[in-house]
Amino acid sequence: MIHKNSLIAFFLGVAMTLLATSIGSMGRLYAEPADDEAGAAVEELAAANWMHVGCISLNSVCYDVFQDNSGNLWVCKECFQTRNPGPGKCRRLTQYEINNALWCS
Repeated sequence: MIHKNSLIAFFLGVAMTLLATSIGSMGRLYAEPADDEAGAAVEELAAANWMHVGCISLNSVCYDVFQDNSGNLWVCKECFQTRNPGPGKCRRLTQYEINNALWCS
């Protein structure tokens, strides 16, 4: 009799192999940038996909807030100073900051 966990492990292995093969044939979807040009292209894409939603006051300074495609809010540089926002230049706002910080006018 085949053990249930062995059967699950077998099918997961087959699925992972098929997935790796299909991704390999399409090229790397989320590859690390090979050089500065590739890194710049990734940053431009992030900037193109993030929307400026306003400025938030943290420690009496107003900072740019951007929303990514998933709805996450990110805080970046001082208001209207952020160019090409992305995870390397910004940080996610905490739920506490979202609930308690004041938005700048």
